[in-house]
Amino acid sequence: YEFTGAKDIFKLGAGALGIVNLGGALYLGNLLSSPALVGVQLPSYMGLVQAGQPLLLGYAILYNLIPAVRNFVIKGKNEKIKERNKIRRSWRTVVQTGV
Repeated sequence: YEFTGAKDIFKLGAGALGIVNLGGALYLGNLLSSPALVGVQLPSYMGLVQAGQPLLLGYAILYNLIPAVRNFVIKGKNEKIKERNKIRRSWRTVVQTGV
């Protein structure tokens, strides 16, 4: 199996975006959890950002975690396929040589 058909530059861009996204979500969480803001509900747009910060953090984590897990699963499947192909090649050799 192939993880993606994207060119390397696009994969690099997606990875960089994921890192920046996670860093930004962590930084925002750090800002919003400062002692000066404990128990304070920010008004208007900032209140929306404050309320949605856990969702932003969850999205950033999943954006990085899902492809990483998928990559390991695909590598495992590919190893099994390689092993099966190796066995098939050995049987093909046996059949072709008539042994």
